[in-house]
Amino acid sequence: MKKTFRILTGAAIALLLSGCAGRPAITDIKSFHFSYQVGNYMNGSVSYELKLQDDGSYLATVKPNQVAEEQADRYVVDKAFADELAAFLREHKVQRWNGFQKSNKHVLDGNGFSFSLWTTEGKNISASGYMRWPRGYDEVKAGIEAIFAKLGK
Repeated sequence: MKKTFRILTGAAIALLLSGCAGRPAITDIKSFHFSYQVGNYMNGSVSYELKLQDDGSYLATVKPNQVAEEQADRYVVDKAFADELAAFLREHKVQRWNGFQKSNKHVLDGNGFSFSLWTTEGKNISASGYMRWPRGYDEVKAGIEAIFAKLGK
């Protein structure tokens, strides 16, 4: 009986630790990057970035398709914007994307994405793919676009 209890306890602890180690919590954002390709041509990508500045504000960058990086729109935003983004990412369990790095080797002319988030606590979540996407990708992409779209209005 004691041996069974020890085995079950050890297995439960191992499961908890392995789940926590691969999935950092999404808390206060220090930096955020999400980009995806829309075509294999010059400036054929879209990207969204958010970076914490020394004064506590954030610099948000939006690079639309067919726009050079140097011409991307930049906005100074407050912590409320970063908190909205973090809450959305938590709600859609994006921490589960951590470590996703998959590609479809049978596609030679496709599209990909890149995701990276650093928290103020030093935790990182990153994912990337080429013609392969993590669960919930379309909803998360649409949500990120909607949050950043508010900046241009």
